[in-house]
Amino acid sequence: MVDLDKRTDEQIRALLLALGNAFSDGFRRNIDMEGLDERDLAFEAGLIEPSEMELSTYATQKRGRIIKLLSEIQERGWITMYEKPPVGAYRVFISQEGITKFNELNLSWWKKFFKRFT
Repeated sequence: MVDLDKRTDEQIRALLLALGNAFSDGFRRNIDMEGLDERDLAFEAGLIEPSEMELSTYATQKRGRIIKLLSEIQERGWITMYEKPPVGAYRVFISQEGITKFNELNLSWWKKFFKRFT
């Protein structure tokens, strides 16, 4: 059985990496102003399958877990979330602390190795 804390940390890491990649993608227009939809972020992080992207499936089976993970990331100061009326879906934005953490997680193994000695 997978340790729940380890699983949660892995999912948080996947969400932050997906969000950081989305915000650093030059082809995504207006992402700085509009953010990324919570469901799209969960899909890009690999936390939901294409068949689960359907609104009724996502809302009844997966959304609670995704919102809980995003709330935990927001508590750490790595993201901000805003509810988008009238749908009620959250738009997610990466914070400056989140960018710093994303860059730290995104370092290649050899940079991490040399960083230990500097």
